Amino acid sequence: MNLGDEAAFDTGCYMVVCQKCGHNGPIASTRAAALAAWATENRAAERKLIARIGELETALAAEKDAHQKLRAAAQAVRSILAEIEVREDDCAYTTASIGRAYQLLDQALDAETEAAKC
Repeated sequence: MNLGDEAAFDTGCYMVVCQKCGHNGPIASTRAAALAAWATENRAAERKLIARIGELETALAAEKDAHQKLRAAAQAVRSILAEIEVREDDCAYTTASIGRAYQLLDQALDAETEAAKC
């Protein structure tokens, strides 16, 4: 048997002698079984990779959403602080505005914490 001849090997024209009974049989059936098992393993690994990619994409989307919420909250807090500077004489407005700013930041940080859990 000349194993260097790949064309002949791929077509299965080589015969193999069974060590137990001496019967001749084509090598292709053994190779086909091995290739089928290898292909099955590869498909399973591919499905696992695709599932993991989906998980990572979901986590990335959550991170992006949390980041956007945090940026929006930071911008809102900047606006609130600017208004407080303008209306610093109005204690009720200042107190309410500070409370609103803290609430916005807490919501954004909660969203970021949830995204980090993914």
